[in-house]
Formats: sequence, C-alpha cells, structure tokens
Amino acid sequence: MTSNNDYNSTPPKMKRCLFCAEEILIDAIKCKHCGEWLAKGKGDAHAPQSIYRVPQFSYAQKPFRLIFISIISCGLYEIYWHFRTWKQLKLTQKLSISPFWRTVGGVFVPFVNYFIVYNLFHLIKNFGEKNETKTFASPFLLSFPYATLGTLSLLFAISNELSEEIPSTFGEAIVILFVDVLWLLISNSILAVVQKSLNRTWQKVSPELKIRERFSDGEIAVMFFGIILWIFLFIDCHVSF
Repeated sequence: MTSNNDYNSTPPKMKRCLFCAEEILIDAIKCKHCGEWLAKGKGDAHAPQSIYRVPQFSYAQKPFRLIFISIISCGLYEIYWHFRTWKQLKLTQKLSISPFWRTVGGVFVPFVNYFIVYNLFHLIKNFGEKNETKTFASPFLLSFPYATLGTLSLLFAISNELSEEIPSTFGEAIVILFVDVLWLLISNSILAVVQKSLNRTWQKVSPELKIRERFSDGEIAVMFFGIILWIFLFIDCHVSF
C-alpha cells in the first residue's frame, strides 16, 4: 500500500559540479563524480586545505576580448587560449590528455594541427550539445580554415627565415605588418565563434559564477610580451632602411 508521503515527495534539488559539470545534490560539498571538494570547512576533516579550489570566475570570456588580447599580444594569446581550453576540457570531461602537447601540436606543427584543432572544436561542440546549449553547426567548417591559416603562417615564417629576405621599402614593411594584423583578426574571429559556444555552456554549467571583467595574470603576461614583440618588429622595420 502506497503512503501519502510517496505522492507528496519531491525530487531533490540538483546543481552542476563547478569542475566536471555533472549533476550533484545542491547541498553537496564533494562531487561524487570527479571527487573535487566544493566547500571549504566541511567534509573530510583529514582532507588537506589545498584541495579546496572553488573557481572564483566563470570560464566564459567575451569574444571581443579574445580578439583584442590576441592582437595586442601579437598572436601569443592564441597559444594561451589553446592551452587553457584544453586544460578546462580535460578537467570537465575527464580526458586523459596532455594540454601542453595538444597545444604544441595544434599551434606549431603544420598539417598535424588539422587533426588536433578539429578534435578540440568537436569536443567543444559535443560539450555544448550534452548540456543542451546552442552551438556551432560544423567543427570541420571552422577547424579547416583556422588550421589552414595556422599552417600557412608557419610555412611562411619558416620560408622567410630560411631565405633571410627583408622588405626592400618601408611601405612594403608596413604592408607586411598590416597583413599580420589582418591574419590575426581572421583567425581569432574563428576562435571567437568557438568561444561564444563555450560561453553558453559554461554559463549553463555554472550560472552562479560571474565573467571576469579584469585581465587575469596570464592575460597580462602574454600582452606584455606581445607588446615587446610588436616593438621589436617596428624597430626591425625602421632600421632596415
């Protein structure tokens, strides 16, 4: 015989783990899926204090901010973006990968980057679909032009270094710098589409976390070194004439 309490019972309230995005009880202090601790001062009394790593900000990032930082950093931020995104996906999707080597292969190895970039975009799309958020239509249509731009950029840099050619006029040097900026703008516009999809997923997974408004230490570092690199490029163009 069924009691009235069975009819009046309501399903427990759930939330998503900030680290692996799996559903857990709203009052949980430790994720049963990934084992991460979600609240300091509770739970296992023998747990070291260093394990409490509750994120302060959302992983989401404004697309315009991504493009801006990448141009200011002379493209160095793209490397940082790849490493950070692989690291985030490794944590939330429980992937057995090395973010460092995935970044190296996806950014610095011509032709191999086609496979690694496609894999990255495919994982991001699946992550969005898993959490029922709007995402881009085709990983291939985004990864192919992005990887092609990266491959051509690498091959051009290698060819230019081997030939040791320098611009013959100041105007030619300015055109080359302009093309570099345009190249960065196009490639990072593709990343901005991917980041926009990621943003929807991060906001669905952790709606309580705010998007960081100020630059992080990592972003400041890559912009600093990027500005120095831009200065050296301009100086190099100037002393060539």
